[in-house]
Amino acid sequence: MALSGSYGRGHRRAQPQEGLMPSVYRQVDRWSKHIQGTGDSMYVPGSDLTVDEAMVRFTGRSLETTTIPQKPTPTGYKVWVLRQSGYFVRWLWHVHGRGPCGLVPPPVLETGGVDELLVAEKDREGKGIPWGQMHCIPTKDGKFSWKDNALVLFLTTVFREGNQVIRSRRWPASSSAANRAAREVFGSELGKDLRVPLGIDEYSHHTNGVDTGDQLRSYNQ
Repeated sequence: MALSGSYGRGHRRAQPQEGLMPSVYRQVDRWSKHIQGTGDSMYVPGSDLTVDEAMVRFTGRSLETTTIPQKPTPTGYKVWVLRQSGYFVRWLWHVHGRGPCGLVPPPVLETGGVDELLVAEKDREGKGIPWGQMHCIPTKDGKFSWKDNALVLFLTTVFREGNQVIRSRRWPASSSAANRAAREVFGSELGKDLRVPLGIDEYSHHTNGVDTGDQLRSYNQ
């Protein structure tokens, strides 16, 4: 399962209280649930799912509209979507200042759930890991790290730490310090077949499922 965005994990869905849902969403919420339920009867999603924000086009006046310039539909109502290959499986309304309407967030630290000492440890330890190398510490929840241009941290309950796949990689063109270290692996070659952790490869190929749906919808607006 590929997850992206801030609300992909650690939250459970709950029935939103009527008073907490903005009136503009209450007016269409019953119809929204009907559409989602009808979709369930015709579509069975696989395991490669994406969680991310999306936009529902609306250019009128409303307190709940949002503008995200880089989106194919830049202005409208923001929703949090569970999607596969561009198809909306589930969605939740976004409420300004509160996030997705209908989720019960778990208690987290004021720093967002990640201790500052752990962040500092990542920055310090990652500098000594060679490019392309994977480090694993066996845990029940499957934590591992992999050194690409930067140290990538992953948590998985699906992939094993030793599962890898061969992918064609291009010689890094940027002159950043991270890319200079990566060039040592390529030597004089402009491209090379290199090993990539399977979990990271799956994430890279399926993480844009929501963006794909946004693009498809923008063609018909």
